[in-house]
Amino acid sequence: MKTRILFLLSASYLVLLSSCNKLGTEASSPVVAKVHDSYLYEEDLTRFNFPENLSEKDSISVLIRLVDEWATKQLLVHEAKKNMLQKQRDAYKKLVEEYELNLFTDAFKNGYVTKNLNSIIAPEEIEKYYKTYKSNFSTNETLVKVRFIEYPSNYKNSSATKKAFNRFNEKDREELEKARASFRQIFLNEDNDWISYDSLQILIPSLKNLKKNKVLKTNKLINYKEGNSKFFIKFNDILNTGSPSPLEYVEEPIKQIILNKRKLALKKQLELEILEDAKQKESYQIY
Repeated sequence: MKTRILFLLSASYLVLLSSCNKLGTEASSPVVAKVHDSYLYEEDLTRFNFPENLSEKDSISVLIRLVDEWATKQLLVHEAKKNMLQKQRDAYKKLVEEYELNLFTDAFKNGYVTKNLNSIIAPEEIEKYYKTYKSNFSTNETLVKVRFIEYPSNYKNSSATKKAFNRFNEKDREELEKARASFRQIFLNEDNDWISYDSLQILIPSLKNLKKNKVLKTNKLINYKEGNSKFFIKFNDILNTGSPSPLEYVEEPIKQIILNKRKLALKKQLELEILEDAKQKESYQIY
């Protein structure tokens, strides 16, 4: 890359190199440009976003533009500093120093955490946290345990399907599964999972046409027709907005909370260990 960039320098830039090298003879890399006390070295050019597969003429134009952009930034910084009060310059310098300090310390802490973090969380720990902070996990949406079937309005076996769907014993579930191909949609929810009512409305858009307080009835069979479809819907359980969310619904957020607590604990442990080690080695002393 360096060889290619050097080849692309135009005659005008060779003059610039010649004059600037006199100013940077102690540098390990030749100087390409200078703005006040800031230098752009040949090795710095490798960090430019330089397009590939350009002609020599286009490459030279791009190179000159990139160097001009570097120079413009240096000039803006120079003018900004010149027109800035010393107090403000000192404040900015402090911010830069703090930012650099945070970059190094955060990288070191994060590396320590990655190496030492135990990411295995026992179900008992999740349940304990949930019971302790249950009030913090109020649901902001209606949650339901539901099953439903959507079938064509000309479906011939609706009576038997209705009976099996409503009773829902093991044999009924087997029969409904066998008839799956006859239905437009079937969701038996045999694991009895919670889903949001909003998600259910996405699966069954026609629910939006029904009054929510009329539909949301526990263990009541909802049976209605919409267009060329008919529906059987039954809610096994309902949690209204503001109720404590079920454990299985907030298990993943709780896992993340526990992991974050472990990460913070590890970072604090590292701080204490490194401080104690410095005191023992007398590399940290208070006078």
